[in-house]
Amino acid sequence: MKDTYSQLSTEYLMKLGFHIGFIGFDYLKEAIDYCLEDQGLLDCITTRLYPMVAKRFGVKNAVVERGIRNTIERAYKGGGLLEINTLYNKVIYQNDFKFSNSEFIALMVYRIKLDIAKKELAKKYNIKLPDEDD
Repeated sequence: MKDTYSQLSTEYLMKLGFHIGFIGFDYLKEAIDYCLEDQGLLDCITTRLYPMVAKRFGVKNAVVERGIRNTIERAYKGGGLLEINTLYNKVIYQNDFKFSNSEFIALMVYRIKLDIAKKELAKKYNIKLPDEDD
């Protein structure tokens, strides 16, 4: 399941205009992956999540927070975050505000969890889902 989480988080971030070369991309992806494994981390971003990511990469908590913030900012300025509407199939974002780190991580976690649940239900009930190319 962890590989599925990692694959989906990378795929979604790239759809939203994030680039692997962005400083903070790996921090953000890792934060999303940790929260997919333990959604309780969404309630303690600064006290538990940032320290976990920082330890994983051998940096300070502030470096993780700033890296994620700067990565979200770059995607925001590039207009890529508008693609979040495509992920949710409705207008939930109009590029008129910037997500906080925790808001963005939560949005990605909930979207990925929803997709995984949808696929599991389709498999359980032998339903063929339409191909999603977006």
